[in-house]
Amino acid sequence: MISTGESVNAVARLVEKASGIVVAKVAILAEGDAAKSKDIIYLKELPIFER
Repeated sequence: MISTGESVNAVARLVEKASGIVVAKVAILAEGDAAKSKDIIYLKELPIFER
């Protein structure tokens, strides 16, 4: 699950630093900012419940 997308972006930077190529950023579930991102592919959005 991705919430803000910061961990995915950090891994992408690490891959590029190691001369790798990021083909896609993918997760099973996304919530919050990650669900609004255009560069993250996910199967289902999780709602955020406010207290």
